[in-house]
Amino acid sequence: MAQSRAIANERYQYMLAGIGLLLLWLSILATVYVRKALAREHAVRRELEQFALTDPLTGLPNRRAFMKALTRSMARAELDRDRKLSLAIFDIDHFKNFNDVNGHELGNVCLVGVASLCMENSRQAGDRVPDLVARYGGEEFMILLRGVSMKRAGEVAERIREAVETRH
Repeated sequence: MAQSRAIANERYQYMLAGIGLLLLWLSILATVYVRKALAREHAVRRELEQFALTDPLTGLPNRRAFMKALTRSMARAELDRDRKLSLAIFDIDHFKNFNDVNGHELGNVCLVGVASLCMENSRQAGDRVPDLVARYGGEEFMILLRGVSMKRAGEVAERIREAVETRH
């Protein structure tokens, strides 16, 4: 009788150990799945944020992204009065008429071309302080030029204007 109780007790302990190992394995599996789900959620959130801040046609930052960057840059400029900050705003003259005559598809090609010229003629990621080129809306573009004088900002704006004019 004592021996059969000892055997039953031993089996019970093995069963408890097995259940413990099974629970451990299930918790590891659950942890792996939760981490994968969190990684996917993080990737989707980044993609959504990128989508929310990017103009889908030109790939440039949109109005929301530009205003966030402008607000940050203005706050920094207020703290450091020596920090220079310029803003160039422009639109495409007679774009509505162009769109009406040539169609929206060609109008979109025009917008993408102007966006490309803006990027080509502004300071980019390789520069110490890149400019922020954004599509503000419709045919309106804005460029945030950080750390440049008014003269230099005017030169960049003129270079872009000339590039658009010669591409015409």
